[in-house]
Amino acid sequence: MSITSRMQALATLGERLANLSESDKTAIYHQAYIRNNWFTHENIDFAVSEWASLLQLPAIEAWLSAYPAERASRKEVGLIMAGNIPLVGMHDFFSVFLSGHCLRVRLSSKDNFLPRWIFSQLCEIYPAAKEQIFFEDVLKGADAFIATGSNNSSRYFDYYFGQYPSIIRRNRTSVAVLTGKESENELCTFAEDIFRYFGLGCRNVSKIYVPEGYDFEPLFSIWHQEAEQNFKILAHNKYANNYDYNKAIMLMNQDPHLDSGFLLCKESKDLISPMAVLYYEYYKTYNSVLLNIENIKSQLQCVITNPETKINAIPFGKAQKPSWTDYADNIDTMKFLMQLE
Repeated sequence: MSITSRMQALATLGERLANLSESDKTAIYHQAYIRNNWFTHENIDFAVSEWASLLQLPAIEAWLSAYPAERASRKEVGLIMAGNIPLVGMHDFFSVFLSGHCLRVRLSSKDNFLPRWIFSQLCEIYPAAKEQIFFEDVLKGADAFIATGSNNSSRYFDYYFGQYPSIIRRNRTSVAVLTGKESENELCTFAEDIFRYFGLGCRNVSKIYVPEGYDFEPLFSIWHQEAEQNFKILAHNKYANNYDYNKAIMLMNQDPHLDSGFLLCKESKDLISPMAVLYYEYYKTYNSVLLNIENIKSQLQCVITNPETKINAIPFGKAQKPSWTDYADNIDTMKFLMQLE
């Protein structure tokens, strides 16, 4: 089948996702939730809605226009998907599908329902997908691999797949730079970058840089309303348990921290904070922040700040809304797939 037919199939899939009935959502999302309680109805619906907006024919055509229409040959690509947030590995999934390669998928135990459901919908639209995409417990004998995991698991991926063409992703996180001049609306939308998916994604902000003397009170006031109304984080038992645990640890260790009542903020040079904790670091000049970020960019997925700044950053509230060309770890997946020999 041609790439045109595959693009049209994904566009039709996008229409189907955009028009799910509430009863279908309730049934489907519940199946994912009982397998992973971090996958709430609201967060799954957000992920599905984002994919529905991306799976539109003009957007797919514009994305693929930068690549050759046909690849050199058809290969078997093994894909090890992460499962930290709903449908997190679908960009790789759709990329391999569109490239025309045979896709062999090993799902994460944390997200083994939603990708299969997406696949079932795709097969109803495009039956030939059954001859192109396969789910397997063990990946062996593929021609190339794409694997996403932790720094620890990446060592195993390097050992097993390093001799093949491969993309191996490791731990990354996201940071934000505040100047103290942000509008109330910017701080309000910034809550999306912090609390969406309970902070479990690599595009979630785990640390903020703030100017010396920064007043956190307005930030907490705005975030409190967002956290309660839009994200309901403390109503989620697992998040609340993490908040209570980390608060108890900080109190016992007498670690200085700020307690907003729903999020703990701690000054730290580290990047990746525990659940329900946001690290912060003061800076003297904006140029010092730019230098710091440049030095750690290999550990970062996103930098969020006002788009008028000098750095290549993402506006507040947009971290969880990547486009087709926002490749994980800045590695062009489609270019990799199209050049497989």
